[in-house]
Amino acid sequence: MLSKLQESIYRVMQAMIGYGAGLLFLILFVTAVLFQAVVYLPYKEWVGLSFSGVWTVLSLLLVCLSYWLLSKFVMRYSCRQLFILLSVLYLLVGLILIFYLPAQLRDDAHSVLRAAFLLNEGDTRFLQAGAYLNRYPHQLGLVSLERLVLIILPGAGVRTFYFLNLLAILGINYANWKLSEELFQNERSSQYTILALFAFLPQFFNLFFVYGLVYGLCAASVGLLYFCRYLQRDYLKNALLASFCLSLSYWIRNNNSILLVAVAVILLLECLRRRQPLLLGLLIPLLFCSLGLNRVTTNYYETMGQVSFAANPKVTWLAMGLQDTQSEVRQGGWYNKYVRRIYDHYEGDEEKITQAAKKEVGRRVQVFAEDPIYAGRFFMKKFATTWVESTFQSIWSGPSKPQQGSVKGEGLESLYRGGIIYRFFYHYTHAYLILLYGGSLIFLVVKSPWKRLPREYYAFVYLAGGVLFHLLWETKSQYVYTYVLLTIPFAVKGYQEGREWWLRMRNSRKESKR
Repeated sequence: MLSKLQESIYRVMQAMIGYGAGLLFLILFVTAVLFQAVVYLPYKEWVGLSFSGVWTVLSLLLVCLSYWLLSKFVMRYSCRQLFILLSVLYLLVGLILIFYLPAQLRDDAHSVLRAAFLLNEGDTRFLQAGAYLNRYPHQLGLVSLERLVLIILPGAGVRTFYFLNLLAILGINYANWKLSEELFQNERSSQYTILALFAFLPQFFNLFFVYGLVYGLCAASVGLLYFCRYLQRDYLKNALLASFCLSLSYWIRNNNSILLVAVAVILLLECLRRRQPLLLGLLIPLLFCSLGLNRVTTNYYETMGQVSFAANPKVTWLAMGLQDTQSEVRQGGWYNKYVRRIYDHYEGDEEKITQAAKKEVGRRVQVFAEDPIYAGRFFMKKFATTWVESTFQSIWSGPSKPQQGSVKGEGLESLYRGGIIYRFFYHYTHAYLILLYGGSLIFLVVKSPWKRLPREYYAFVYLAGGVLFHLLWETKSQYVYTYVLLTIPFAVKGYQEGREWWLRMRNSRKESKR
């Protein structure tokens, strides 16, 4: 009786995830085909949203033709050879750009690195009441990581962190290639996955965004690799390494708590499918390590600064995510400095800030309720500008501001100042994103959910959580590249399985005519 109940629960949950993910990616694919979202440099963070046109069609044709030509090149090399070859290319181009572009950070990335330098010198000003880390203690993990780098490499500067980002990007690509091997055990699928990972250029240009996104995704990708190995072979070593790496990703970027939830969901499904409740034991070191690491870090810095942190209440980010302040040259729901303004206005008084933010949330909910058409338009634009902005602000996040210093060379200036090369870049990435969403959609519909293993859905559960989170919370397209990248192995497999399905259908029709 119990086993039948477990099977029923498993089948229902698997169907909800499989068909739900299919519907979500249908929406993403259609949105990407219909619309193009572009960050217009150098205008702050304004994302223009327009209907796709002839350039989208031409870009798609050109990208498809390029991949078809590259496929002949790919087949000449083993996965290992291909990965090494493309890694060397990344390193060469990356090092040239690292020493050619200005080494100057801005905004939060600058504040975090500045705090790391000062804390290593014994200066605790960033920890004091009203200071950056006192307001935003979720940055303490990243600050600690950067402090560790500065201790190991005392002379490290911004370019050192650019280089570490580059190494982390190679680590991300390596881990996701190995995830493809672990999940599908198909040489050709792995070869195309490697090619697709290196062709995802927004990640490459994110090496100039020193804000923990790349480090966090690297730790998460390695953690997912050991998580899948744990499900495959159930070794204690895999469980501990998965727990450590996933916890590290959460420590660096607290938004990776969504990934921890996705892992827990997949783990529950595997337990129901295999009827092995002991598999849930992985959650013990995972929760202990992730929550414990954050708690220990917070206590350490409170003791160091002899302060108690007064973090900005979480509801302020929710309020900001519901605001429509396009006058600030940002789309509605995007980051607009509301959390800073309200904190300063009430001088860090948590109770007053919380009350004011809740009032703002209530006001916006009332506006949406009174005008459903406006509400639909607001959330549609917020969704599209977040998930269809195909550069994921990778160029904007780099040295795109004139105050960061001059960019040498006409080509780089054209890229970082919104010239013709930048236009080619966002047309290419738009075509890539359409193909990525399309491949993921094929993967989700070509087989029924019950013919797939739960671990084949981790990226989709994670992305669904990200969609829900950023639909309500404040958003930026740069935040969501981590969700999108993890779907690459599945999109590649989707095209392979789609082709196999089409060949089977064609052969069966030929046989039926005989």
